[in-house]
Amino acid sequence: MSNLKTFIWNILLILLTLAVIVFAYRAFFLDDRVDELYRSIHSGEAGTDVTLLNTVNRLEESLARQADFEFKLAQDPLDLTRVVMNLTFMDNPEFYAQKHEQLPRLSSTILASGNQGAPAAIIRLKGKNLIVREGESFDNGKYQVMTIRQAEMLVRTEGRVLTLPLEKELSKRLAEERATMRDNY
Repeated sequence: MSNLKTFIWNILLILLTLAVIVFAYRAFFLDDRVDELYRSIHSGEAGTDVTLLNTVNRLEESLARQADFEFKLAQDPLDLTRVVMNLTFMDNPEFYAQKHEQLPRLSSTILASGNQGAPAAIIRLKGKNLIVREGESFDNGKYQVMTIRQAEMLVRTEGRVLTLPLEKELSKRLAEERATMRDNY
């Protein structure tokens, strides 16, 4: 053999020897890694990924913050009386009564002539009719009657004065509002 062939064979043998050493080294540590994973699976340590746990905690905190969030709205967004296009629905007198059942409504007034007593009013509140006189309070003291007139009653509630018109006057106002809405649409 020539010197060139011998040199090439020597280089190939050296490269082959280095490759065997590298593969043996990697196999040795691979076997150690496989043994470590096998022990962790059988010891119950698998599935405790710290990154996953942190992600879940962060998402739960975000959800808790969103659950505590409150909207502060000036008007009830579910009150569709301003949006109702079919105005015949609003023509039903029960519609107004159901919507405002929690508010007092003045059904009628009884004005005394001469010295027969103080004026009285019949109001409807929470499905019940009540007879009240000037100076009296109702709904557990929430409302106090200030003045009873022929077509309206003044009541004080929560530091402000409300004017309660007779229901028939209110019906007239609603009819006027419906006519205005019809003209606008």
